[in-house]
Amino acid sequence: MKKQEINRLWVLVNKLRGAFDTTELYKIMLYALLFKYLELKKDEIDFYDEKFSLGYLSLTYGKMIYSGNLVGYLTEVENFYNIEYGVLCETIDPILYKADEDSVRHIFEAVNFMEIKEQKDLYEIAKRIVERMSLQTRRMSNFSYSSESLAKLEKAILNIQDGMKVYDGYCGSGLSVNEVAAGKGTVYLQDLSVQIIGIAAIITILSGNKIGSIKCGDSILNPISINDKYDRIVVETPLKVKYKSEYLMYIEEKNVLYSNSGESETIGIRHAIARLNEDGIAIALVPIGILFRSMKKTIQIRELLVEDKYVDSIIELPAGIIPNTGVAAAFVIFKKNKKSEEVFMINAKDFFIKDKKACSISDKKVSELIEILRSEKNVKNISTKVTKNILKKNGYDLCPQRYIVNNPIDDLVIEDTEKMNTRYKSLKEELNSIEEYLQVIRKRFI
Repeated sequence: MKKQEINRLWVLVNKLRGAFDTTELYKIMLYALLFKYLELKKDEIDFYDEKFSLGYLSLTYGKMIYSGNLVGYLTEVENFYNIEYGVLCETIDPILYKADEDSVRHIFEAVNFMEIKEQKDLYEIAKRIVERMSLQTRRMSNFSYSSESLAKLEKAILNIQDGMKVYDGYCGSGLSVNEVAAGKGTVYLQDLSVQIIGIAAIITILSGNKIGSIKCGDSILNPISINDKYDRIVVETPLKVKYKSEYLMYIEEKNVLYSNSGESETIGIRHAIARLNEDGIAIALVPIGILFRSMKKTIQIRELLVEDKYVDSIIELPAGIIPNTGVAAAFVIFKKNKKSEEVFMINAKDFFIKDKKACSISDKKVSELIEILRSEKNVKNISTKVTKNILKKNGYDLCPQRYIVNNPIDDLVIEDTEKMNTRYKSLKEELNSIEEYLQVIRKRFI
């Protein structure tokens, strides 16, 4: 996909900025990409209708085709792709209802004129749009956008194989789970906000991943299925998520591990572990504070997770790795069939490159990190194994920094001391000569 093709969309955004809320404008663009995708796949889709092609819509929307017609068509899309009724429709319907029809046609026309011939190009454009949306909505606590670097690392760690069931109960934009699935896994998504799950549904369709189910709802109280288990789970719970105590009373044990604990901060993690297959793996992106915070209930949960051998590895990440925040974070990897009582810890902060906008990691550094993780090598100042007893002595503090210490003395190089002494004497003599000269000058002014 040529860069100038995408730049045309940003030019259009600036032109139509007064006609739309910018976020709504981006959403219409995503739906235009969806219609383009359906055109590309029309031979595989039995419900395809030519009058919903972008070329036709750019001429007839608001004249012969209206928002109600689009919503009806999207209902068929939902049914075909195992998406809960209303997920796609309810995201776009209120936007189209109040939108200027001429402006909507301009968007359809702009996307239609882009030279898009492959599904992967649509997916890449959609990712760029979602990235832009995240900048517009960074103050919205319910919008979750994971960086591509995080998704790249998650993908390498989870290593999806053909046919695996991949789940994300707090999917946000859907980028992470779809990057992880990588065309091999069957994706199951859920999010509480219909505005967000609609975006995730489009991202998932455009990614080409097989869809098991996409549902709008609370994954804790109203999951996709209470009995389903998954091979791989991605957990990126919204920051500062909290649930009231009366809410926690109705959670089932088979949907949330330690459901009667009364603790809400780790509820997404415990939900993931409960839904794992026996040989499954979950990866959770957590604020670093969860790993060492001294609140009684949080410590108790950490103790249970360690003692019951669910915590496999912890990878500390640099501050700012979560887009549009300065939050320090870590990946915690959970397994159900873990045999060892040790927890493998990695300080990965130096594997990332940080600039003013974001943190990124190269493919080479990802490979190096995965090699350390899989071999569980003890690498100086980078990784170590920590026994359960040591964790217990430290109050179940799971922060890698506590156990991986950069000792500056280790980096000192001892040079030839005789040369250093000779140089020292020479400098001292020079200083004495300078001091004698200064004394002569001072006497002139006394």
